[in-house]
Amino acid sequence: MQPHRWSAEADAAAKLAMPTDAPPRRAGAAPHLLERCGGGMSSEVWRAVDVDGAAIALKILRPERRRDTAAHAWIVREHELLRAATHAHVVETRGVRLVDGAPALALEYLDGGDLVPLLGAPAHHWLGAVRGVLAALLHVHSLGFVHRDVKARNVLLDGTGRARLIDFASALPIGAGAPRGGTTAGYAPAALTGVVSVRADVRAFAALVHELATGRLPAAVVRPHGRARSPLDRLVARTLAADGAVPGGLLAFADVIESALAASV
Repeated sequence: MQPHRWSAEADAAAKLAMPTDAPPRRAGAAPHLLERCGGGMSSEVWRAVDVDGAAIALKILRPERRRDTAAHAWIVREHELLRAATHAHVVETRGVRLVDGAPALALEYLDGGDLVPLLGAPAHHWLGAVRGVLAALLHVHSLGFVHRDVKARNVLLDGTGRARLIDFASALPIGAGAPRGGTTAGYAPAALTGVVSVRADVRAFAALVHELATGRLPAAVVRPHGRARSPLDRLVARTLAADGAVPGGLLAFADVIESALAASV
């Protein structure tokens, strides 16, 4: 795993963060919707069959937002960001489609469920997924972005059990103005205002590990759970207590997670 770095590629990727009026990349016949499998205030996610017969997840705007050109731009923006952030542990974009005249984001369909059923399970059930999320976040940060919505529901598993980070709707460039957004339960208070910082993802990642280990989100003051104070427990507690400002950031978790995986075999 490489430390965070700025590059020409990161600068180019950062330009994708603002809404764009770029048209959908694919038009024509709309995918066939099968069943709703998630959603938020502005959009819904459906299991669908694409125009070529492939299974996809389709993120479509809610009916009341389908004439909102700003919402159209954010759908296209998420596609462009995912295209720039291609990684083994990041959900793949399959392009933009049209649904009722509005752009919709086509994504690979991941049928392994999210991490919610693993909350509170023994560590060997979720350590591999956590390692995947760590790799995905380090990659996203290397491109100059912060995900800003790391949580159990935003990590899906594919058919082989490989973790994929999803939902980049709240992602913003490092150093950009930081509006409120994403899941505040995992955020450092300082990350809710001011400028976008990787600290938001560092603390949210620690909150995710805490929730997987204990079955509950961290309280305002976090202490290592149980009697067995493992190195991972201690690092999670330090990270949460410091609002994500720990030496090494996410990289501090890399060796600790690898050691925990080796011990769990």
